[in-house]
Amino acid sequence: VEAKLENKIKCKAVIFTLNQGIVALSKEAEEDFDFE
Repeated sequence: VEAKLENKIKCKAVIFTLNQGIVALSKEAEEDFDFE
């Protein structure tokens, strides 16, 4: 059971990191292309 919990935490951490990367890329893209 503990191993499953650890895997869940790792998965959440990976998803969180990916989301942060996507957000960072989106912000950079917005700066490159000024949508007005």
